[in-house]
Amino acid sequence: DDKIDPAIPADPRSAAAEQAQLLSLLAQLNALGATDSKLSKFWGVLRDIIADGRSVLVFTESTDTMTYLRDHLRPTYGPSLGCYSGGGGQVWNGSAWQNVTKAEITERLFAGELRVLVCTDAASEGLNLQAAGALINYDLPWNSSKVEQRIGRIDRIGQQQPVLHIRNMFLVDSVDMDVYTVLRERCGLFE
Repeated sequence: DDKIDPAIPADPRSAAAEQAQLLSLLAQLNALGATDSKLSKFWGVLRDIIADGRSVLVFTESTDTMTYLRDHLRPTYGPSLGCYSGGGGQVWNGSAWQNVTKAEITERLFAGELRVLVCTDAASEGLNLQAAGALINYDLPWNSSKVEQRIGRIDRIGQQQPVLHIRNMFLVDSVDMDVYTVLRERCGLFE
């Protein structure tokens, strides 16, 4: 008995019920298909926010999400797409992702060569990105000061846009929505 995992059902009926529950959950997951509803919604938000020609910063919480978005955006935005994370900057050179310096990311953004810059919070400090006139938080951090730092990349001296567009992506009835609600109501962050 001391070698049997206590998480394993003790009797065959409990095991069968647990198996049925797991099979039901698996069927529900398979029914969702391969559609990423957040990514689908993101495409519309992105198109709307840059329709007037402004550049946009897209912030993610992780490098994996940044890479995922970058790879989905590359066929549409190609050389006008860049990314920045703790590993540094990258731009698409027509055939591969090329490593570039922090200064080159800034220069390309100011020259209008980059329309979309997908980044992690590594871009929240030490980069002057006020050439962008919009920001999308694809992932919301739990720390309100991180959100302020992100917005501070574009809301600063030298900004040419009279109105900055900030969009926050989150799933309804999720923890992300709760975080957004707290940031908006308690901190007044998105006014």
